[in-house]
Amino acid sequence: MWSEHFVWSADATKIIGITPIGRATCNRLDLNDQRRSDRFIQKSRQLWIKGGFHPPCEDPRQEK
Repeated sequence: MWSEHFVWSADATKIIGITPIGRATCNRLDLNDQRRSDRFIQKSRQLWIKGGFHPPCEDPRQEK
């Protein structure tokens, strides 16, 4: 289950691994575009938030 390993950042632009498996997955798959200088996925997520498409309602979010 997704919520066992991941949580969205408070602003919902980053996926945070909360278990060793989650952290390794975020790192290996570069889920937050930390190796890309243009931060494409984070910028895309910001647009999805503005459009009301993100994050999924059932996904947990980090406390502010």
